[in-house]
Amino acid sequence: MNDLLNTDIDLPHKAFILPEAIPMWPPIWWSWLVLLLIITVISIVAAHYYRVRKNNAYRKEAIKLLEHTENLDDKALLTHCHTLIKRCLVSKNRDIDASITTRDLIPLLDKDMTKNRSFESLGAWFIDGQYQPELHLKKEDRTNLIMTTKRWIKKHHA
Repeated sequence: MNDLLNTDIDLPHKAFILPEAIPMWPPIWWSWLVLLLIITVISIVAAHYYRVRKNNAYRKEAIKLLEHTENLDDKALLTHCHTLIKRCLVSKNRDIDASITTRDLIPLLDKDMTKNRSFESLGAWFIDGQYQPELHLKKEDRTNLIMTTKRWIKKHHA
């Protein structure tokens, strides 16, 4: 057994020439283009998201104003809802629509609403209520007014 370990192996007396190490990055020549494309797409998506959030900031502000209406009387609540709707129209550069009467505005507002959640379904008090000397709404009418206005603010395509 010792004889096997002591035997010399004949190796050539030449140095082995190894190829150069293969670089790990970039693996292929167009990988920089792919990386640039990924960065561009992420930048475009982020810019679009920022623009949408900035353009819809008025919606959040209007909904925030609509949530603090517990202490308003019925007539003030109705006027407040009308004012918020018209502010939203002005914010989306629809000044002409915001300046028309409420009676003519209802069909324009209802284009973005479902039939059971439309302003027309609220009744005549929605149109004429702010011109009456006194307005008394039931609790469910108040709730429907707030919910319909909030839904329109969230969903409208002004």
